Amino acid sequence: MLALAAGLVMGMETSAQFADGGFELDTSGWPPASPWVVTTYMNPVDGVTLQTPQTEAELNLLEGGSDLTSVTNSPTGPDSQPDPNVGADASLRWPRYGYQCALINQDGRDENANSLSQSATVGAGMINPIDGQVHVSFVVAPVLENPHHLPFQQPYYFIQLTDDTQNTILYQDFGALDDPDIPWKIVTTDVTEYDYTDWQLIDVVPDGTNVAMGDQLTLTAIASGCSLGGHMGQMYVDGIDGATNLIPGIFVTGTAAQAALAGGNLTYTLAYRNGSASAEAGVVLCFNTPLNTTFQSLDAPGLAASPPQVGMPGMVSCTLTNLAPGASGSLTVTVNINPGTTGTITARNYYIYSNIEPPLLGPKLSTLLVNLNPILLSAPTLSVDGSFSFGFTNAPGVCFTVLSTTNLSLPLSQWTVSGGVVENPAGNYTFTDNATKQEYFYCVRWP
Repeated sequence: MLALAAGLVMGMETSAQFADGGFELDTSGWPPASPWVVTTYMNPVDGVTLQTPQTEAELNLLEGGSDLTSVTNSPTGPDSQPDPNVGADASLRWPRYGYQCALINQDGRDENANSLSQSATVGAGMINPIDGQVHVSFVVAPVLENPHHLPFQQPYYFIQLTDDTQNTILYQDFGALDDPDIPWKIVTTDVTEYDYTDWQLIDVVPDGTNVAMGDQLTLTAIASGCSLGGHMGQMYVDGIDGATNLIPGIFVTGTAAQAALAGGNLTYTLAYRNGSASAEAGVVLCFNTPLNTTFQSLDAPGLAASPPQVGMPGMVSCTLTNLAPGASGSLTVTVNINPGTTGTITARNYYIYSNIEPPLLGPKLSTLLVNLNPILLSAPTLSVDGSFSFGFTNAPGVCFTVLSTTNLSLPLSQWTVSGGVVENPAGNYTFTDNATKQEYFYCVRWP
C-alpha cells in the first residue's frame, strides 16, 4: 500500500490507505494494478511553461503517447539492481524495498510522457505510529538523459499531492535538470549524459488545518522525455508497507523555519531512525549546506563529526556507527544565509547510508526569504474576561513570538514567552493572552 508516512524517490512509497504502495503483488513487466492509473501523454514541441511553483497544467501535456510504465522485479531483493542507463558504477540500485518497484516512462523518448496516479481517503491507516500524525510517504529516483536543451525543452519529473476535497495542493516537486538545488549525479557514456539522483524520501505531513479525516487525496507522479523527441526521462517509485506505515530501513527527515532573513542564521533539525528489523553498521549521516549559505555550527552530542570551517560552505558528516532496530536520534546544523540572497533556501542534499543500504536522501526543506516591515500593533482589546488581544500585519509565513513582562526595566532576555501568533489570512497576525493581568507590557519578536 502507498504509505501515508514515509518518503518519495524516483520509485515511490505508499501508505495504509493508498493500495499496493510497494507494488509487491503486481505482475512484473505489466503496469501497476488498479487502483493505480497510468495515463499516457505527449510532451509538446514548445515544452513546459516554466514558473515557480511549477503547476501540472503548465506542463502543457497533450493526449497521446505510449504506455511505458510497468512493475520491475529483482529476485535478489532490495538495492540489488543497477539502472542500465547509468550502469553498475553509479550508486543507484532498485528496488529500494522488497522485490519490486514501479518504473514510470521507461526509456521514454520521442516526446513520450507517462503519469502514475492514485486517489485515497484520509483515514486512521494513514497515521504514523511513531508521532501519531498523518503522513504521506514514498521514495522516488529519477533518471534523465541530459541533452542540454533550453530549460523548457528538457526531460523532467513532476510529483504532486493534492487534497481534492479542499481543492488544495499539499506537495509539489518539479525535477528540472537545471535546478542547482537538486543533488544530481552525472554519468557520461560515450557522448550521452545521464543525470540521476539517489532515492529521495518524500514525507508529506499535513497539519490539521489543511487536511481532515475523510478527505480524498490524489498522488500523481510524472516522468517525461524531452520536448524535441530524442532524449529519455524515467522515474523509479517504491513504497512503504501499508500494514505498518513505517519506513523499513534507515532514514533521515528534517525541519526548518518556513521563513528567514537574508544575512541571518537558519537552523536545521535532522532526525534519523533505523526502521528495519536488523541492526545496521557503518551508518553515516551527511548534510551539505544549501546554496547561498555557509556553515555556522553543529550540535551532535556523542557523534563523531566532520564539519566544514565556520563561514564556508560544505558537507557536515556525522558517523552514527551501529544503529539498532528502532534506534533514533537527532542533531542540529545551523547555517548563515548570504546577505542579499532572495527567493527560497532549499535543503535537499542531505542523506543517510550504511554498509548495506546505499544513500537515501531526506525530504526537501524549503525556507522563504522575507523582508520584514516595522511591526505596528493595532486593535488592542481588553475583554471582560481579562483576556487581551492585538493584531498587526507583516510579511506572510513568518513565525513571530510574543514576550511579556510587568517590569519594563527588565532586559528582554528576562521577559516571559507568552506564545505565538495566529496568521489568518496570510500576512495578518493576531495574538491573544488569556491570563488576567492588571498591567503588562508586550513585545513581538522574530525569530
